[in-house]
Amino acid sequence: MVRTPDVKRRRMRAFSPTIRRGSRRTLFDRSNRRTGVFDSLSGPARSLLSRVAFLAAGALVGLGLYALDAGGVLVVPLSVVGALVVGELYLFAVAEAA
Repeated sequence: MVRTPDVKRRRMRAFSPTIRRGSRRTLFDRSNRRTGVFDSLSGPARSLLSRVAFLAAGALVGLGLYALDAGGVLVVPLSVVGALVVGELYLFAVAEAA
């Protein structure tokens, strides 16, 4: 006699990102904490990520202004430097408030 595997039992043991909670199924269950990825980073990593974000925003603004022919070639680096200065002032103000 050949044994056939119990498919239902095998499915229950298979890897699945869903978690049974009560009568409903939850996808990627998290705890009640409302923390994001940014909040879980260490202080230096959070600071570095903020600076990179300001740098990218300045580059995008500069490229947009250059694409609109609002300025010459210097508009891109000037907007990057301006965004970095504004970002540093913002980070300084947030650090002083905390």
